[in-house]
Order: sequence, then structure tokens, then C-alpha cells
Amino acid sequence: MKLVSACDQKSFQEALPVDLLEHHEDVVSLLLSSGIAGVCDHEGVVDIDKDAVDAGWTPEDLAFHCHTREQMIDVCRDPSPPKPINKQQFPAKHQRIILSTAVLPEPSHNHHNLGFFQVVRERKTIRAYHEQPVTAGVLSDFLWYSMHIREEILCDPGLSRAYSGLLRPVASAGALHSIELYLCIHRCIGLQPGFYHYDSFNHSLGKLSDLGEPCLQMLDLAAASTCRAPQVTSVSPSQGQRPDVLVVMAARYGRHASLHQHTGLSYALILKDVGSIYQQLYLVATALGLAPCGLSFGSSELFEQASGLSGRLECSVGEFMIGNPASTHGFDPGAAVLA
Repeated sequence: MKLVSACDQKSFQEALPVDLLEHHEDVVSLLLSSGIAGVCDHEGVVDIDKDAVDAGWTPEDLAFHCHTREQMIDVCRDPSPPKPINKQQFPAKHQRIILSTAVLPEPSHNHHNLGFFQVVRERKTIRAYHEQPVTAGVLSDFLWYSMHIREEILCDPGLSRAYSGLLRPVASAGALHSIELYLCIHRCIGLQPGFYHYDSFNHSLGKLSDLGEPCLQMLDLAAASTCRAPQVTSVSPSQGQRPDVLVVMAARYGRHASLHQHTGLSYALILKDVGSIYQQLYLVATALGLAPCGLSFGSSELFEQASGLSGRLECSVGEFMIGNPASTHGFDPGAAVLA
């Protein structure tokens, strides 16, 4: 481990085993020629790492990038026999133990005031909310056009890679759709405050708990983000608003691991799915006249406390908040109530 840090020739020799001391020059030559070691400059930066250091890469990010961008699809890294995974443990349909079910209104088909390209052009982050909360009807449309299950795909069970896939309005690698939506509902006309799981098959919300302390802390963490990003109207820390609804994306890692355990791509594909969902939520929220904001950070620990799930089974991987935009953004509270 002493050789991991920058060292001169003398300290290098002292770190070697006795039987290699007389060959220390050969060892140095071997390490340099193999690209494992390099020559440090006056700041301690190794020549072989200079480009990465100048670009700002951290060792962790660079290792993750290299690990998940190798040409290893369907190639087992480990020559030993793969450990079998019981795919029945990770079905496409995800059921939760809930306190009660909140049936969402039928999705509306009347939100066609904006054309597709207008929605794309007007998509933006809005962090200031109107005093009028969102309605259950608008929330229903938001979830339906973003994440509802349109179809379950049953693969040929005779195939070695057989698994059940899903079709949603948003893309997912291999149609696995391992990401579930959980909602911290702070205020919503027609729904009680609480922590809910979105049943994307039945288009309903399953209440898991009331709006407890972990949920309130997640909402406060989201509100704090309104003071951290550049925007047209600056928001001071004392003006940060809790969103009407905070959407938490949680990944069922086992769904991907059952297929990609030996390619090293499981988590990388999950993060790509998160990016797709972010864009879908933004576009749908814009079409519905909501104030959308994707968050770049969140607390896995708070999600575990709120959901009662182990982070190894379902890990939070993204957060998104919505509300009705403040009047400065052209919000019409009367229209929201009617929706």
C-alpha cells in the first residue's frame, strides 16, 4: 500500500520485499512499461493520470465509467460458473403491503392545448409554487402519461435469458422497468397527505404511512434545492418552498441483476433509466401546466426510513418535485381546480 502514494527511489526500495531489493530497477521498469505506475510531477500528479486529473475526474467516477463501458455484453467476467438467480423473486409486477388504496381519477384526454414541439421548447425547471395545491385529477394525469404500465411482455420461457418485461410511456433498457415511484404528498386536493406507492398496473396509490418525520425531512431537503441553482428569480434560503408532491424513484436492483449480474451493467442501466424518467416527467408536467423540478441529490437513508425497505432491495436513485407554478409563471388557479 505504500507504493500507491508518490515516492522517491529510496522509499520505493524500502517498501520492497528483501528478495526484490537487488532487482528494484527491473521492478520499476516493469511497472512503468505496463502502465501501472508513472512519473510524478512537482505536484504529485502521475503523468499517466494527468488528463484525468486536469479534467476533474475522481477515481470513483473514472472506475465506474471504465467498468460499465467495456465491451462485456453477454460475456462473463468470472470464469467460474455463474451464481443462479431466482427470477421469481423479481417479478415485473411489484406488490407492496399498503394501509389503504386511493383510486386515482380516470386520466383526462383534454390536455392538448400545447403541441409537442411547444412542450419541448417550454420545458424548464420551476421552483416557485402557487398557494393553490395541485389536484388529484392533475396528479393522476401526471402519473398516467409518465409511468403507467401499458402492457406486460412475456418472453419465451424456453430462452436462457427469458424474463417478463413491461411497456411504459418511458423507455427502459431491456424493458425491465425496475424503477418504482413513491410519493411524499404534502398537499393535494382530493388526497390525504402521506407517503404512497404508485401502482402503475392499476393506476392507483397505495398509502404506506402518514406524512411522518422522514417524509417531512425529504420535503425540506427538496425545498432547500430551490436556493442552490441559477434561475431567473433568486430564492433565498428562507423562501424555499416544500413542493406539493415529491416523487422518489426507487430501483429494484434485483430486476437488473437477474439479467446483468455478470456484465457489470446493472447500476449503469438503472441510472440511464432514471435519466429517461426525468425527461418524461418534465415533458408531461410542462404539458399539464405544472411546475417541475428534478433534483440532483437525495437521501437514501430517509427513503429507507419512510418505506421500511432495505436499501439493498430498493434503493432511491432520483427525486422530482411538482406543484402549481406561482402566478409569475402564468398559472391560472381556476383552471387547475377544474382539471
